[in-house]
Amino acid sequence: MTKRVTRKLFKNGGSWAIRIPKGWLPEDGEFDLVAREDGVVEIHPLNRAQRMKRLLEWLASQPPIPEEEFPIPERPIEPERFDWDELWNGEMK
Repeated sequence: MTKRVTRKLFKNGGSWAIRIPKGWLPEDGEFDLVAREDGVVEIHPLNRAQRMKRLLEWLASQPPIPEEEFPIPERPIEPERFDWDELWNGEMK
C-alpha cells in the first residue's frame, strides 16, 4: 500500500528540512539521499553491510591493478636512534 502526504520545506539552521511522519522510517537508521537531474529527491535506507558486499564483489570482478601503477618508493635507511648494546646491560629490571 502506497502512502502519500504533502509537506512544505522549512529552514533548520543552515539546512532545509521536511517532516516525515513518525513510523515511516526507522528512528536509528541511516539514509542515502539522491537528488536526480529531473528534480526528484529519493530517500533510501542505507544498509552499510549490503553496500560493502556489493563494493567488494565489484572490486573482485575488476582486473588486477599492475604493480607499475603503485610503485613502492625507496626509503633511505634511517640511523638507529639508540645504541641498544649501550642501553642493554644484561639485566632485566
